[in-house]
Amino acid sequence: MEVKEGFEIDLDDIQGQEGLIVDKPVDTEPPPKIPEDKGEDKGDGLIIVDTPPEETEEEKAAKVEAARVEIKKDEPPEGEKNKSKSGEDAGDQETESPSFLHATALRDKGVLPHLDSDKLKGMSDEEIINATIWATQEEIEDGVKSIVEQQDVGYQEFVEMVNSGADINEYARIKASQKRFDGLTDDLLEEDVELQKSIVAEDMKDRGLSSDDIETTIEELEEKEGALLNKAKPAMGRINKRDTNRQAKIVKDAENQKDENEKEQKKVMGRIDSTLESTKEIIPGILLSKKDKDTIKRLMTVPVGNEGGVPISKAQEMRSKDPVAWETKLSYYFAIGLFDDVPKWDKILKRANSDAAAKLMASLKDTKPHKAGKPAAKRTEEDEDGPMPMPFQT
Repeated sequence: MEVKEGFEIDLDDIQGQEGLIVDKPVDTEPPPKIPEDKGEDKGDGLIIVDTPPEETEEEKAAKVEAARVEIKKDEPPEGEKNKSKSGEDAGDQETESPSFLHATALRDKGVLPHLDSDKLKGMSDEEIINATIWATQEEIEDGVKSIVEQQDVGYQEFVEMVNSGADINEYARIKASQKRFDGLTDDLLEEDVELQKSIVAEDMKDRGLSSDDIETTIEELEEKEGALLNKAKPAMGRINKRDTNRQAKIVKDAENQKDENEKEQKKVMGRIDSTLESTKEIIPGILLSKKDKDTIKRLMTVPVGNEGGVPISKAQEMRSKDPVAWETKLSYYFAIGLFDDVPKWDKILKRANSDAAAKLMASLKDTKPHKAGKPAAKRTEEDEDGPMPMPFQT
């Protein structure tokens, strides 16, 4: 028999018919004492632990019914079962988008108290956002109107002039002229000969008299006692009437200009719609979908900012950031025929697929984006004959 290092156990010596036989270790300490209520010692070393009796079917059914009644207590009334946390029916949960919840929160918090949440149901997120924006604008306008109504008549008139689009500089000149006569009575006018002469001279100038004629007439009036005052009183009334008519005229001119602008916008908008409708594709083989056309129209007609108080489109905004870079690109597009009535796409594609173009494209991938310059401060004289103003939608 080969001797191996370590212990070698023969399982036949320790395995009996009942399995492995292991000597029970001798306890060096007595077992812990078991509390009397844990079981009953029968004297033979066995502990009998009491177990609850098995439940009957009737007892189980009673427990189930009791649990069901307890749950029933926590359920909402019958009419409220299908309502969500926001108070809307479960079937209307599609209206509980973030934009819908935001809009209703603004209404509930009193920010937009006049917002009709019922009209928002069934709207898309974009429509809800637009409705919220318009409601916010209306709320601001109502707030401004309320503040204006609390001011004096002069301030209210000024705000009306601004809102009408009237020439504010001309309005200021008119108000300065009218202010000269504020609180001017016949007695005060009689005491101020220089004011009499000024009023008469201004009235005569309005009626087309020359400077020499005006000077001669005033000298003659001064020689006659009371003649200058008698001329100044009706002249003052005519000047006041003149200023009132001038103010009405600038308001009317502003209204006419507004009507002309609206007509021009409708005309241009019609041209945009008809052009987009008849345009099937711009790049050969790539049809313009309705979504594409809507996007193009929005970029052309929805202002993204203003320059010098004039609303500008996305393209105009990009141009204002760096006019030279913008015109350079346009000139290049013209040069390669991109803006021809029938663009030379075959030549453009051929050139794009050339080795030189491929190298250029590879190099462009490694370049940093172009950083535009500062926006132009104002429109220059060269811009007066520039592109046709776009009809911005508000």
